[in-house]
Amino acid sequence: MSTIDMVPPGNVRMTDHRPTTAQRMQRQQQKALSTNAGDPEKIRRTCQDMESLFLKQLLQEMRKTVPDNGTTGSGGQKKMFSELIDTEFSRKLAEKGFGLAGILEAQLMQRIEVETPAETGE
Repeated sequence: MSTIDMVPPGNVRMTDHRPTTAQRMQRQQQKALSTNAGDPEKIRRTCQDMESLFLKQLLQEMRKTVPDNGTTGSGGQKKMFSELIDTEFSRKLAEKGFGLAGILEAQLMQRIEVETPAETGE
């Protein structure tokens, strides 16, 4: 019997298949390690993108705490506009440097040094 056969049909729910922020950050880290190992500038930009993703998630969670008074509209337009604003604002914050990108960059560079043995000139 497979795992799928064990799940009763009544308990199956439709879920959102978009990746979570943690999954997106993990993919960005893997991308930085695999394709950018030789280019510190690309690693810096990738870490900045990861910081931007984190900040966007933070902004979206903060927005959920603000009561909706109905003056800003409702429905899909408001959600789309809020998401666009959060995306752009998080990019700008990451460009200015919030601190997370620097920490990630240092960790990635350290990991690259450990995983990539130093080439010896003979």
